[in-house]
Amino acid sequence: MMRCADSKRGFTLVEIIVAMMIFSIVAVVALAALVKIIDANKKAQTTQDAVIGLSFALEAMSREIRTGSNIRCETGSSGNFSNPSTFSPQACPSAGNTNNLIVFRSTKVDSSSVPPCRFVFAYLITGSGPYQLKKAEQMTAGNNCSDIFGPDSYSPIVPDPVILTDYSIGVSGGTYPMVFIDLAGYAGVREQAKTYFNVQTAASPRTP
Repeated sequence: MMRCADSKRGFTLVEIIVAMMIFSIVAVVALAALVKIIDANKKAQTTQDAVIGLSFALEAMSREIRTGSNIRCETGSSGNFSNPSTFSPQACPSAGNTNNLIVFRSTKVDSSSVPPCRFVFAYLITGSGPYQLKKAEQMTAGNNCSDIFGPDSYSPIVPDPVILTDYSIGVSGGTYPMVFIDLAGYAGVREQAKTYFNVQTAASPRTP
């Protein structure tokens, strides 16, 4: 009498090796796809940080300029000036990396000074590429509006992930001058994750 073949026969060594090879190939492909997704997510997050940081900085500048007066632009300045209560408006053309200081009188009033005076804001771009966008705010504290601005008066306002590689700022003349700001650069550390940008804005004071 003949017996039926056992239907529960195990896998052979060749079948196991082939299965492991197929699994390894699928795992490598899946891992590569996962790495790309992670890189894309990092790039998107970096881009978002750059946009938020730049948008905040430029919006703050535009808002303060629109409510300011006596806008002064200086070329090749180190940010040093004294007695800001007496400075006069000054225009400068938007031409490359030569115009690096915008200073103006704000609507914020220091009532502790004698007589009360309006604060002064200053924006300074320093460096030789990469550049830094910095801000200084006059804190008179009863000093008769005659604070001295120097290099130590300024603090960076653009977050670290953002690198400025080029800029152009300028102020047109007239009763209602127009301020032009153009910033270019990138966000990200690794070359594959860098996101390049070029942002522009313009603002004009509402009062002479």
